[in-house]
Amino acid sequence: MRYLNCAVMVALMLVLLAAPENLKAADQDEAIVNYHKGIAAQTIGEREKYFEKALELYLAQYNSMKQDGAVNGLLCYNIGNCYFNLEQNEEAIFYYQLGKKLLPIDSRIKGNLAQALAKRQNAVDVESSALLDGLLFFHYKLSAAEQIKILIGSALLTALCLTWLILRTNIVAKYASIISGFVVFCLFASLAVEYYQPNHVGILMKATDVRRGAGSGFAPITSQPLGGGSSLQVIHLTDGWYSVKLNDGRQGFIEQENLKLITM
Repeated sequence: MRYLNCAVMVALMLVLLAAPENLKAADQDEAIVNYHKGIAAQTIGEREKYFEKALELYLAQYNSMKQDGAVNGLLCYNIGNCYFNLEQNEEAIFYYQLGKKLLPIDSRIKGNLAQALAKRQNAVDVESSALLDGLLFFHYKLSAAEQIKILIGSALLTALCLTWLILRTNIVAKYASIISGFVVFCLFASLAVEYYQPNHVGILMKATDVRRGAGSGFAPITSQPLGGGSSLQVIHLTDGWYSVKLNDGRQGFIEQENLKLITM
């Protein structure tokens, strides 16, 4: 029993460590006040003034949290809202997409992202397989923090069921340990793949040509520039140029300053 209590305490500590850090209350309140002043403003100048102040405060929080490795999905959503109201659509899409990666099932982020995406022109997005999305929903629909929490709970359940099975043979414990063990394996594999072979996606910050080589002297591989706010699969970085892959399988290069990677 003593060992079980220790295991439970360790699990609780890990869950707390995995939880996203809350925003600093004072800075959050001031940013919210300025944001709502921007919403209520009567002139364009006042709107820009208050939204820019709110954005400044939110970005300061974001940079601080990013240094600590604890980016908050709600914070990314708020930054996206500020950029959207300032009509900087590509930046809004970038932060909405980052927020969606941290909080995949948040309806507010999905709704505002859809509005921002609808404003693009000649845009493309990374295509995904509906079959894979369904089969591997835990990989695509759950954030890393959510996966870790479920992983810890499933591991504890597996340990308890195995202990029960050792002490007393029971068909329920047997199948419960198999199922929870399978969940642990799937989530662990998902986290390992995300860590060792991450799927890098970037957002275009303006309309950009995809070129045949890493340099502005190379010819474009598309008939016209891809629209700002497009999402592309990024392969690697070479001399200030990102190697990217289009949905039709073609590969090309985009200047680093024109694309921002969705990373934590």
